[in-house]
Amino acid sequence: MEKKEEKQKTRPIHQLSTPCAGSVIRASIWRHQFKENARPRYSVSLLRSHPNKDGKHWTSDGFLKRDELFAAARLLESAHAWIVADDAAKEVAHG
Repeated sequence: MEKKEEKQKTRPIHQLSTPCAGSVIRASIWRHQFKENARPRYSVSLLRSHPNKDGKHWTSDGFLKRDELFAAARLLESAHAWIVADDAAKEVAHG
């Protein structure tokens, strides 16, 4: 019997969120390391969670309403600041 290798799920390295107009907007920050000694690259995904019509369950999508755009922009600004700080810390650690 062969032992199955479990794939490790890729997870964001950091998440930020903010409530806005009955929804929650979340920014997930991902680090991508392509080569061992190369500088990592980062990407950010946005997700908006909001209650369903029944109000008991939540659903998520990538669409933002007009009144959520400013909150999303501030969240992205915070994500950028986090990435710059993390990148600088990695640079100091690796010399």
